[in-house]
Amino acid sequence: MSLKLKIGDSIRWNIAYKQSDNISPVDLTGYTVEVQAINKANNSVLFNISSAAPTANQYITVNPISGTFIVVIKDTSSFVYGVYNVDIEYVTADGFKTSSKSFELRVVERLVWVVK
Repeated sequence: MSLKLKIGDSIRWNIAYKQSDNISPVDLTGYTVEVQAINKANNSVLFNISSAAPTANQYITVNPISGTFIVVIKDTSSFVYGVYNVDIEYVTADGFKTSSKSFELRVVERLVWVVK
């Protein structure tokens, strides 16, 4: 899967974590959800968000019973264009970690119109 983001646009990803049957939700009670994007070319970190450490600009809201969560980044104006691998990590209350299949995020520059 590949997503495209124009620099300056907000991110709002609605994600559902499912059991292996791809129907039943995973109960996320007590879990911490972390999302990280790393540049494919130079391994620099674009963002690293944890549901345990929200800020006004970026946060993850978890609905434990439905196995869903929302990743929000309001201001992406400081993002650097490039291609990034995004990984989601689920951490249980007792510290066991499971990672998602990574997906690609293409960050592109916004077009600027010049009127002459």
